[in-house]
Amino acid sequence: MIISLLVLSLLAIVTGYVFGKFVLGTLLANETLSPPSLSNGAPENEQDNLEEPAAPNARLTFELPQLTIYRLQVGSFQNRENALALVAELDRAGFPAYVTELAPYQVGAGVYGMELAAKARAGQLQALGYDVFVKDLAIGGTGVTLSGATEQQLTTVKNALQQLATVIAEQGDLWAQVEDGTLNRDRALQVLGEQEEILRTCHTELLGANLTTQPLGQIPSLLELAITEVFEWKAMVEKGEPDHYVTAMNYYMQLSEDFRTLCDGLHDLT
Repeated sequence: MIISLLVLSLLAIVTGYVFGKFVLGTLLANETLSPPSLSNGAPENEQDNLEEPAAPNARLTFELPQLTIYRLQVGSFQNRENALALVAELDRAGFPAYVTELAPYQVGAGVYGMELAAKARAGQLQALGYDVFVKDLAIGGTGVTLSGATEQQLTTVKNALQQLATVIAEQGDLWAQVEDGTLNRDRALQVLGEQEEILRTCHTELLGANLTTQPLGQIPSLLELAITEVFEWKAMVEKGEPDHYVTAMNYYMQLSEDFRTLCDGLHDLT
């Protein structure tokens, strides 16, 4: 009896082993086992599609303010001493004058924001026997499209350009008053103080905008030139010395030329 039970138990064990191995083999044949994912649950194909955010690329289209200034040129010399002699002669005749910094040394006798005022002054000089040329410098008046930055950055640039144009235009009117002898000292200092505050605010905002692409990245330097020019203007008004007049006028002409070059460059980008 005992022997029979042992035989039956042994048969049950063998039968269970064979049946279990058969079932496991069937399951392995029907499934593909893979190692655990190393992507923290994110499918590999989704990770492959993750990219860096695109660079800001807003667009802003606007019209640059139209500005024209008129400069009186009385002479042009290769020798600076000859140019300075003419400046002194014009000063003695009651016509404030200046000479440009680089050869050919051009002698200017005023900058005007109105063509009629410039031509009237030119007529006075011509009546005294001087050869005078009225040279116009047109700035802005073209549509541009800014891009390559955020909308807030481009709005900051737009504001700076408009303020620069306003400053140059206002100073053109002030220069006309200097040449005509009608400049009101207190009023001029008030205007210049307001301009300096506006320019400094624009400069701070542009530095905060951290613009590096060209030509947008050069605008802070242009604002620095404008602020320096305002300092010379104020010194000229407060002290009335000829050196300040010459320096302020040259800064003004450089600012106007650089601003026109910038505007042309922005227009070419559209």
